[in-house]
Amino acid sequence: MKKIIESPGWKKHPGMKKTLRIMKLTCFLFFLSMGTMFASKAYSQTKSLVLQLGNTTVKEVLTDIEEQSDFSIMYSSKFIDVEREVSINMNSVKIEKVLEQLFADTDVKYTIKDKFVVLSVDHGADATQQKTVTGKIVDANGLSLPGVTISIKGTTNGTISNVDGEFTIGNVEPENVLVFSFVGMETQEILVGTQVAVTVVLKSSSIGLDEVVAVGYGFVKKSDLTGAVSTVKSKDLQKVGVTSIAHSLAGKAAGINIQQTSAQPGGNIKWQIRGTATG
Repeated sequence: MKKIIESPGWKKHPGMKKTLRIMKLTCFLFFLSMGTMFASKAYSQTKSLVLQLGNTTVKEVLTDIEEQSDFSIMYSSKFIDVEREVSINMNSVKIEKVLEQLFADTDVKYTIKDKFVVLSVDHGADATQQKTVTGKIVDANGLSLPGVTISIKGTTNGTISNVDGEFTIGNVEPENVLVFSFVGMETQEILVGTQVAVTVVLKSSSIGLDEVVAVGYGFVKKSDLTGAVSTVKSKDLQKVGVTSIAHSLAGKAAGINIQQTSAQPGGNIKWQIRGTATG
């Protein structure tokens, strides 16, 4: 029979076992997070894109990038002209090259972190500029908030926070009010005054679930939504005697074509959403 030998130290320090277990767990989580970070960082350096689009819009190019990769691109069409027509023909290129060509000779700049891309506007400094205000935006837990819209109230001057929640906005006067808005967060207004650097904490909004719609990579308020949205209520799905969610959606939402490619029970189902087929 094997004997379990226990060091006398455990008896002298009964809390030492627990401490060592916590230390081991902490080290494991640290190395796990570091591995994830480096893997994500390498994604933008290794992922190649193929873009062959003529007489299209910037918005469609950005959509194409998201469709053929794991990138999520955040921007505000209030400050960036995504309806500008462009032609782009690039094979096996990194996303940095695409963005450099796409926004050449414009005031748009980009930041990439992990698989998130944030587009913002660089207003630069000029003779009429009163001051430049910089800052960082976080949530109630102190986590950075990328993609927050920052604008000078009553003007079209604004930008959005980068992937680290940081922002820079120029041409600001002491009497200006900065407006910070983000979906799911309460809008906050701050009088500039003598401030040149601010830290803004946005609180979660108490809007109800019936006031937001899930689209693409997140949620938007119904009041801010443009375009057609098909809605299928759960009570309508319960009326249909089917074995999968795919079959229950068939014929319920416009623009969605669902076909079972095999007669075998549990066979593959093909989804076709507005012309884009997915298996």
